[in-house]
Amino acid sequence: MIESVGRLGGPRAIAAPAVAYLTPLAGALVALAAGVETRTVVVAVAASAIVCALVRAGVEHARIETARDRADRWIACRIGQPPSDAVLLARIEELMSPSLRADLARSFRRIAADAATCGRALTPAQHNRRVLREHIDQLRRMADRLADPAQPVTPRGVALVHGLVTAGGGPLYNPRRAEELPARLAAALAALDLESVGSAPSVDRGERAA
Repeated sequence: MIESVGRLGGPRAIAAPAVAYLTPLAGALVALAAGVETRTVVVAVAASAIVCALVRAGVEHARIETARDRADRWIACRIGQPPSDAVLLARIEELMSPSLRADLARSFRRIAADAATCGRALTPAQHNRRVLREHIDQLRRMADRLADPAQPVTPRGVALVHGLVTAGGGPLYNPRRAEELPARLAAALAALDLESVGSAPSVDRGERAA
């Protein structure tokens, strides 16, 4: 049984490191109330503190997304340096969450709907709809598979599905990579069933050392 280790990210995880940058703002407000500093100084301190906090939050967000991408590559294809066990298990917990499954299902339904449209292309999938129209049934089948809580999924399968949806230059959105789409969709759909539910990718120390 995999013990819950929490999520890799989220609003709290992103905001927590940024809070320290707001400390000067509290001090400036106290100084203003005591009549030690002017309002102009407090505004300047506040602006600086808020900008620093926003930058730090942005850096933390990027760090977390990089950790997710690295974990996904390892879970899906054993590509790159393996992440730590804590990061790996946290990402598996995220991948297995019902909320992510629901989000991915909505994405596939939206892509299938975009592929069936006509007229001016407004979304990335609509720019690729000539290719996607041939695979609307497969896209809908993927959405149904993900949305059905009675059908278990695997971490590897969800990682492949997530990578397919989020890769802006991938075959779902790039007509020049259209030939990859049937195999990528089939592989992602099949991978959802390949392993027992809740199983984690190997984190064997000997494998890491190799």
